Amino acid sequence: SLFDYCVKRLGLSEGCTALRIQVSRACCSHPLILDALAGQRISLSVAGKLAAHLTVENRQRLMTDCAGMSKREVEEYLVRLAPKPVVSPGVRKRPAPATPPPPSSIEPCQPDVYNVRFAAGRGLVDKLVRAAVVGGVGDAHRNLAEILERALDVYLDKFDPIERQQRRDQRA
Repeated sequence: SLFDYCVKRLGLSEGCTALRIQVSRACCSHPLILDALAGQRISLSVAGKLAAHLTVENRQRLMTDCAGMSKREVEEYLVRLAPKPVVSPGVRKRPAPATPPPPSSIEPCQPDVYNVRFAAGRGLVDKLVRAAVVGGVGDAHRNLAEILERALDVYLDKFDPIERQQRRDQRA
């Protein structure tokens, strides 16, 4: 198969190969992708993100709008067109130690809203619960974003010289 050839003979990674195959299939229906890739108006990663969203009606607009954007910018652009569900906040126990933790991710789900996922140890969960109590936030399992935002505000106020100066200027 093409996948095996790319991985075994060409030495490409499985993820890289899957992306190239996805984009090449999309190019059959939407040759504008190939033109944009050849003209370096979009990257392969951007083409992969756009492939699932292109239709005959919207392809020209999407290709024009996304020219020069990074993969992250295209993800943010696409959620404005088709928002994703916001993940319910919560804390779950990590799987058995033999199972590697899932990779961290920050993905846009709606304009100005992101789903943030990461694996955390028991110590961090205990600190989040304690921070909720100390900060009067309530249930740590339901208010993770508020707890983390407050904690980061304190951290940046204390350690980031630019942020600290801006806050001093605002207070004055």
